[in-house]
Amino acid sequence: MMKKIYPKIRFAITGFISIFLLLSLPAAGQASVLLHDDFDGPLDSTIWEIKYGNAWTDGGWVYLHDPTAFNPYRDSVIVADEGSEWSNYRFSTRFYAEGGGDNWYMAIIQFRVQEMYDWGEGTYYRVLAFTPLWPQSTHRNRIFLEKRIPGTTVFQVNELVPDGVMNNHDNTVQVEVLGGTIKIAVNGVDVLEYTDPDPIPAGGIGIGSIWESTTRFDYVTVVADTDGDGVADEEDNCPTVYNPYQEDVNGDGYGDACVSPDATISSDAELGFGVIVKSGAVIRRDAVIGDYSMVGESAVVGIAASVGENASIGDNAWIKLNSSVGDNVEIGPGSTIGVGAIVGNGAYIGEGALLKWNSIVGDSVQIGVGSIIGFGATVGNNCFIGDNTWIKLSASLETNVNVGSNVTIGAAVHIDNEAAIGDRTIIRLRTTIGSNTILGTDCDIRRSVDIGDRVTIGNLVTVLRNTVIPDDTVVPDGATVPPLP
Repeated sequence: MMKKIYPKIRFAITGFISIFLLLSLPAAGQASVLLHDDFDGPLDSTIWEIKYGNAWTDGGWVYLHDPTAFNPYRDSVIVADEGSEWSNYRFSTRFYAEGGGDNWYMAIIQFRVQEMYDWGEGTYYRVLAFTPLWPQSTHRNRIFLEKRIPGTTVFQVNELVPDGVMNNHDNTVQVEVLGGTIKIAVNGVDVLEYTDPDPIPAGGIGIGSIWESTTRFDYVTVVADTDGDGVADEEDNCPTVYNPYQEDVNGDGYGDACVSPDATISSDAELGFGVIVKSGAVIRRDAVIGDYSMVGESAVVGIAASVGENASIGDNAWIKLNSSVGDNVEIGPGSTIGVGAIVGNGAYIGEGALLKWNSIVGDSVQIGVGSIIGFGATVGNNCFIGDNTWIKLSASLETNVNVGSNVTIGAAVHIDNEAAIGDRTIIRLRTTIGSNTILGTDCDIRRSVDIGDRVTIGNLVTVLRNTVIPDDTVVPDGATVPPLP
């Protein structure tokens, strides 16, 4: 589940005018999904609250059923994000009505739930989906829409579902709420549209069953439509500015309502969370790119620019000097990380990357096979460095770093405690290796290397002269350890 508030984005358009707009372009299927649950495991209590009745999961479904007299209505309802700021969104679910009670085959679907208490009291909208097996002709094969406030039902409207659209048991329902306009579709067919002149402004969602019947739900998905133009954010080329026709004259993927086809985004731009920057784009000096953004292949991130957390940067990108990349960012293969650039914790750096001198890589980062770690660069704790990497002179590897096989470690490199270094690695002169470090077999350890306490050195390793090996070190059979001069 993801819940985000879209920030303002300031940019200047080169020419005669400067403007301020709201702009936020989420990565598809990521930033705009408010909730998704396919019920493959136990009911997640961090998402769902059982308001009344019983709910349990089994076989990828959540079951709603309550036969007990303790519940005066004998309904069962679960609610997610009650009282949230969700406003314009599309809520989709699939239900299977098993009946029970008085052979009541139906489903309860609630939205903009601000509050719910005391067996259904509260403020929310409710859809009642009655299948063709419902015993009463006044409700059979109909969709009802209700607005509830404490103590009363404000309105109830209903529409007959066209023949052959709704099945006896298995159906999908989609509710789209934009401002005061509510649209309901069954199995992909529009059935009911109603505009509330005094709408409930926002709120979470709920699902349920009625009066001892059993209804199960296969999945629940809620997708934002921030600007209320009828296009969900994941599909909208301009998700925070109303543009129902999605005009994009130059085909750059940005709606003309957000970015003029002739616009140039200035170097001091501040782009909010979830921005998509196309392949080959240039992000200029000092620009700021927000969290969860997607930067395309071969893009250039300018000097001292900043890219937020959880972003994705495509292959062969060039991140220039003194730039900053946030935590948990994925940087594609073949990319160049410039002089003095900073990459946050938990990042993934693809194969064949070049980390230039004095760059800094945070903790728990994975650096791909065949990469080059430049002069004076720093690699944080608990990182993994792939095979065939070249770690140049004066670089620093912090604690618990795992270095792959066939790696070349340059002169005067500092390797901290509890690192793991793979087989057939070449370690050059004046390198320091911390305590509790493990060296794989067939390593070539050059002269003037200081190896920390209690280090295990692999089989067939030659440790050249002027090397200090502290007490408690285990040197396997066959290794040659020259004496100090």
